[in-house]
Amino acid sequence: MIVVVVVVGSAAAVAAAVTAVTARWPSREIASPHARVKKVARWLIRHPRTLDWVERHLDARAAAGLALTGMIVIATAGFAVVGGLLALLKTGSTLARVDESLARWGADNATDAAAEALRFITKFGGTEYVAVAAVLLGGVEVVRRRGWSTLAYLASVIGGVTVILNVVKALVDRERPAIRPLAHFAAASFPSGHSATAAAAFAAFAVVVGRHGSRARKAIVAGTAAFVAFAVAGSRIFLGVHWLSDVLSGVAMGWGWFAICTVAFGGRLLRLGAPIEAAERVEAMHEHAPSGAVS
Repeated sequence: MIVVVVVVGSAAAVAAAVTAVTARWPSREIASPHARVKKVARWLIRHPRTLDWVERHLDARAAAGLALTGMIVIATAGFAVVGGLLALLKTGSTLARVDESLARWGADNATDAAAEALRFITKFGGTEYVAVAAVLLGGVEVVRRRGWSTLAYLASVIGGVTVILNVVKALVDRERPAIRPLAHFAAASFPSGHSATAAAAFAAFAVVVGRHGSRARKAIVAGTAAFVAFAVAGSRIFLGVHWLSDVLSGVAMGWGWFAICTVAFGGRLLRLGAPIEAAERVEAMHEHAPSGAVS
């Protein structure tokens, strides 16, 4: 079962890193929609230089631009990784040799019990499984919030990444490993469809589940999403149906498309404009406040 230990252990290490970063990420920034306006206003008035900076820079374009820039960086980085890996493979680099070495190690160490465990893990990246989960989660949100934006968001993430990865598969047309496949597969090898689907879908699930929760809740769901993505990616390698470069490209592509969809739906689903509204209320309170502190 050493193969399963490697897959789960690697995914757990990534999940722990994501959870730690999310848990420590600043959540009480100036003009945060989660902060109390009066508390922020009192703090700003005691720090006139900071207040001056906020008044000059934190307008609608700056705040929206910051949110958009962050997600665009993720999306650009994701697709850049895909292109970079593909370029390395085309030039016959060391990456191709690493691909083959890891595939052979998996074939030599994958027992029947390990193969069964890996087949269970890999199901979390199947389009049919994540589609069912998206319908259930989206349906709950429709009932709770009486709106269809969450369901449309999840459909865009899962449907879009499926279309993109299949187009790339057809264009690249890379052969699958032929060492010892332990699962059925279809279409070409690059990128890994299961890895891309798991990365995109579970990141989107994490956004929906954690967006109104505490910092701890957001950290947990973010870590869980990362764990599932990398566990599925590892299972595809050691089931002998994908190369390492396939799954890395799949995860990068999935997260890149997730970022694009999150930006597209951010104004309605994630309320990217909320910090702007809070900042405007702080400025209004400052303008109408007496010479002392805001009460």
